[in-house]
Amino acid sequence: MKTNRMNRILLLTALMGGMIAGCQPLEEIDSREIVDENAGKDGYTLTVEAVKKVDTKMLKLTDNGNKLDALWKNGEKVGVYVNGTYAGQLTTKTPTGNSDEHATLSGILTNAAGIAPGASIFLLYPDRDDIQEGTRWDYTGQTGYIQDASAAYDYATATLTVSGIQGNEVSTTGVATFQNEQSVYCFHFSQYITEFTIISNQNKLVTSRSHAGKWTSTFGPLTVCLPGAEGNTFFVSIRNENTTVTDTYFFLAMTHKGILYFGTKEIETQNLGNGKYLKPNVSLSQPDFTSIEGTYTGNIL
Repeated sequence: MKTNRMNRILLLTALMGGMIAGCQPLEEIDSREIVDENAGKDGYTLTVEAVKKVDTKMLKLTDNGNKLDALWKNGEKVGVYVNGTYAGQLTTKTPTGNSDEHATLSGILTNAAGIAPGASIFLLYPDRDDIQEGTRWDYTGQTGYIQDASAAYDYATATLTVSGIQGNEVSTTGVATFQNEQSVYCFHFSQYITEFTIISNQNKLVTSRSHAGKWTSTFGPLTVCLPGAEGNTFFVSIRNENTTVTDTYFFLAMTHKGILYFGTKEIETQNLGNGKYLKPNVSLSQPDFTSIEGTYTGNIL
């Protein structure tokens, strides 16, 4: 009897020890993070909160036309660059469904290369689908309408850092605070015209920006054309990378009948830089082509 009782005790002890030993690995597995080997193969989901509290964004005029409010609207596109490489596109959604200073940006990063904790994320608004890869930042082709300047030429940027990855979800540090990358000029001309070209005597007006390891700018004149009409008030987005010395803008303007006008406007140093809303008046006059009498002695081709 004692032998049978002792055998039962030993058997129960062995079974309990086996149960404890069998449970231990399960606890260890449950406490570890399960890594999905397929994570990121179909892209990563990125959702961030965004804010823009500067003078330009959707460009809504307030205060009798003296101020531009910074507003988002639903469905706007934001480009995402990870460590300098284009990774995908986010879409905006405002809290109330209407324009607002705050928005949620969400989308799929289809290019997963470089996405890791600590990676730098660069956000560019707007992400223009009509501009080729590498040159998604362009100031040419403006029409002078405020709606046009808002939809395609009101560039703004923000920078975030990847803080973690859980499955296909990417988390980032903080809120995306966007900064304007140009100023908006409301030019009021003394004549009604249909188009004009701006030339800077410092030659730092940006026509486009491209990315090849870093963002670089191309400089040159900017031409604004009001399609099918004439006007004397034009809204233009201008990125002038001269911010240290007084600049002078030269204007070559034309009416729909082909009448030429010239004008100049001095832009003082305090009005240069980005994120400003300026309303300069520009006086235009016709050029004086004075005839010159004399004898030409060169070769006639």
